[in-house]
Amino acid sequence: MGVPSISVFVRHNPSCKYRDDETWRRCNCRKHLRWTHAGKQFRQSAKTRSWQAAEEEKRRLENQFEIAPEEKRTIEQAIILAKETEGCTDSMIRKLRFQLGLFQRFMAARSKLFPHEITAVDVIGFRAAWTWKSGLTKQKAQQIFDHSCVWRAEKICAISWTY
Repeated sequence: MGVPSISVFVRHNPSCKYRDDETWRRCNCRKHLRWTHAGKQFRQSAKTRSWQAAEEEKRRLENQFEIAPEEKRTIEQAIILAKETEGCTDSMIRKLRFQLGLFQRFMAARSKLFPHEITAVDVIGFRAAWTWKSGLTKQKAQQIFDHSCVWRAEKICAISWTY
């Protein structure tokens, strides 16, 4: 897995006369980044309306992918690998994959793609964003999430460095 090809694209306002061309650089619409990593497509806002600033954000993101190979595992990959070596059941791994998929999308929205970037504030924010209506569902999700050691950022960082 090398550095993915990251592209800048424009999400035009409905009233923009260039709305049919997502590569138009000179309008004042919001710029976004798009790439594929580990078989999954990611999109995130460049948080700018300037093409040049979006290109700088693109380079910053590419630099994140140029880390040493042992640190390139995604959050999901690092934790699943650790849980598989611990001998967790297939059912637990399946539930964990679902939960970690949600967590990874949550973190990607915050431009954090790798385990060493996770903080306790991120995990608290993820838990606070849960919208399940059933208290039991929330409780079970919390158990799965806690048992995966996601809530300890230091443990995740250690997983990403040692496996």
